[in-house]
Amino acid sequence: MPDFSNRPPKTAADLMAELSADADFVRRSREQAETQQELRSALKADEEILVLDLAKVGVRVGSVWDLVNYKGAYRAAIPVLVNHLRRTHHPRTVEGIARALTVPEARGTATDALIERFLGVENPESQLKWVLGKAIAETATADTAPRIVPLVTDRRHGKGRALLPLALRYLPREEVEVILQKLAQDADVAEHAKQLLALINQR
Repeated sequence: MPDFSNRPPKTAADLMAELSADADFVRRSREQAETQQELRSALKADEEILVLDLAKVGVRVGSVWDLVNYKGAYRAAIPVLVNHLRRTHHPRTVEGIARALTVPEARGTATDALIERFLGVENPESQLKWVLGKAIAETATADTAPRIVPLVTDRRHGKGRALLPLALRYLPREEVEVILQKLAQDADVAEHAKQLLALINQR
């Protein structure tokens, strides 16, 4: 039996040299790079009108994702983002819009459009559904909270509704306590239902 015990370990350079000599690896890497470039081009084209519409209101960005985690306020962009949330866009663009709307400035303006999109996402476990749910919770108001109750109590929406209990903070205490006690037994929303219930009980 050959003795490999004294052979030096392969370096990263050695491994890359071997992979580079592997025709299948080279082909797969090239195809992956081409696919990624095609996706980047498709997303850029998908956002083109959105970026132009934002520029018209003085918000100049290269992508809606430039607004995500932006420290300043961009109130003028909110109506544009809501308008485009109701248009046909690539799911990645929709996610960027939803994340950009997860800000206090969008309260009372974006919730209805976010609910519409939330209902349109069929996969209850998708990241997009969760992101939309988070945006709904952030933008909820006393006027929109009653419309969120059917969403948060409908198990068909799965983990996508994980943060929706937080949107119920505007409901009358007696009403929200009953709902939250039931949600506290639902694994998909229990964490945030218990969190809001604890806050209410501290008042």
